[in-house]
Amino acid sequence: MIGELISNYAEPGILAILVGAMVWYLKYQTKRQATREDKHDVERIEKEKKRDEERKEETLFIRGLLTNDVKELHKDSLKNADLNKQSLVLQKDMIKQFKDHNGHSKKAWDKTIKSLSGVCEKLNNIEAEGK
Repeated sequence: MIGELISNYAEPGILAILVGAMVWYLKYQTKRQATREDKHDVERIEKEKKRDEERKEETLFIRGLLTNDVKELHKDSLKNADLNKQSLVLQKDMIKQFKDHNGHSKKAWDKTIKSLSGVCEKLNNIEAEGK
């Protein structure tokens, strides 16, 4: 059959065979390329899913850290406010005690000065009588 085709229609027959072979080759190559691209698409999608999972885990980890840090800061802030309140109460008490102490100290110094003045007067009288 191919022999008759070549003998009767040599140039168009060969051309038809070459065109047929070329069409088959192009279909074959196109199919292989499509298969390769599909495989690459699947691999790319898998990589993107994996990358998305890693990003999600990282985001959740960072969010957890921030949430825990904010909670700890809030707890520390509440403790700090309580300590500040206690500090103010202690400072008021200390100021009151200092005022009371200063009053007692003033009385004690007044008595001490009065006593020393009395001693000095007696000493001065004794010296004045002795001269």
